[in-house]
Amino acid sequence: QTLPLKPCLAHPLPSTMEEGGAVASNAEVAVKEVASEPAAGPGEGESDGKAKRKSKACFNCGGDHMARDCPEERRPKATVQGPGGAPGARLKELVVPLFDADRNLGSFPTKLHSDLRHLVEMCRRGKLPRLDASRVDTLQAALAASPSSPCASLAELRGLVECWRSESRSAFDAESYYDGARTAGYTEKLGGGGSQENLARRALQLCSLDTSAQSVARGGGLEGLLAVDLGCGSGLSTFVASRLPGYNLGVIGVDLSSEMLRSDAWQELTAAESPLAVERVRCDLAQPLPFRPGTFDVAYSVAAVHYVAQDSLRHTAAQRLDTLLGSLRSCLQGAARPVTFQAFFTREPKALKLFTEASERTGWALCDLVLDRAHGGSGADRDFLYLVAQPPPRAGPSRPPRCALHSGTGATCAVAVEAWAESRGVPPPRLDASHREWLCREHERFAKRLVRLQERCGAAGADGAPLQLDHAAPPDQTEAALARRLAALLKVDVAADAARATDRQAQIIAVLHGSGESWALPP
Repeated sequence: QTLPLKPCLAHPLPSTMEEGGAVASNAEVAVKEVASEPAAGPGEGESDGKAKRKSKACFNCGGDHMARDCPEERRPKATVQGPGGAPGARLKELVVPLFDADRNLGSFPTKLHSDLRHLVEMCRRGKLPRLDASRVDTLQAALAASPSSPCASLAELRGLVECWRSESRSAFDAESYYDGARTAGYTEKLGGGGSQENLARRALQLCSLDTSAQSVARGGGLEGLLAVDLGCGSGLSTFVASRLPGYNLGVIGVDLSSEMLRSDAWQELTAAESPLAVERVRCDLAQPLPFRPGTFDVAYSVAAVHYVAQDSLRHTAAQRLDTLLGSLRSCLQGAARPVTFQAFFTREPKALKLFTEASERTGWALCDLVLDRAHGGSGADRDFLYLVAQPPPRAGPSRPPRCALHSGTGATCAVAVEAWAESRGVPPPRLDASHREWLCREHERFAKRLVRLQERCGAAGADGAPLQLDHAAPPDQTEAALARRLAALLKVDVAADAARATDRQAQIIAVLHGSGESWALPP
């Protein structure tokens, strides 16, 4: 029997349907389909309903069955054998983005992926991993046990990261990399008083230029100087030098990227109608500089020259550095100020060694690493390569003393360079007063921390054994001797006497620089 049915608005049936030449309504077709199905017996409705439900296509193999019933899923999973041959965690391929490429490190248990990523990042930064010894041993064992990993130990992983870094640097082409969008982003991110300008200001101070707003001219007139900014980019570091008070300073910027040299940021620098307006030259730093001998009084660079310490398709890193340092030394006047390169040397010890060896081959009197900060004490330590072209006029030590604050890198500090330069007759760094005060306070804080560490490690626990600290390693023999000397100075009460406080601070700095054995506080 045909019953009058209303079509569902959500699931409308076809408007017409031919059957044997006749046209049936939607309601009649629906009733005929329901009537043609056999009635379900007692207890059969639920099971038959499940059986009649259409199964989904398997996402594992594409078959007409549920994914949980897929025979492909029942294959044995890749596992790593645990201790004693017991099955361990499931392996998964680890791919990390590094140096503009995806690097496949092999297959490892998924629970180790986070620590391995951390390890790779620390290798990229040139730092030790922030993991305890047991986790580091686990990673070491996983690397050795993985047949798909390109490295079998942590040392090989560090070497592989450095190899990838070198490949990336060798393939880097500033001319093709920096288009209009990247140049604008670079200028916007680092400009406006940002890190690039702060680093340039610190580099110029190490070049013995006064960058403070209160600087005044000596002798009634402004000193005329010509400087070269190597790897100037869009002119952020050039702008700082060209606007120094107290100098008639002309600056020539050198860079390989045409788009950087065409940046809108140069308009303000080149608009000045004077002989000291900033000029730009497109030049590869690994090629001889296109300037006559004895041209420049000042030379500096910010975040650029470390790219030269890489092999190219035609020349080795040593050949490229010999060209840069040799041509730069010939372009400097005989009485030129020290040269300062801000770059990344502690992260790449190979680059520092290459620069040092190239400076010796090309006749530089000094090439030393200085660690300092660009933001008045905030932020991380930055690397500055301090070079002197001609032998100092006065006799004395061949290089500044090492600073205990940077004993891990073998570098020195700006205060030590300042004292050395004054004693050898070299134009000394012109640190601003606030930064120099911060450096002196930092030496005193380091001395107090070292003395406290020595006292805690020398104390005994309840069992009579020396205390073991979780946050720091105990001082070695040299540091312990240094701490004993500093403890004697720190015991002196100088709270009520500013002069004695200044004398004590000077003696602490001398001790941290490896001297001051015979110094004593006045009675």
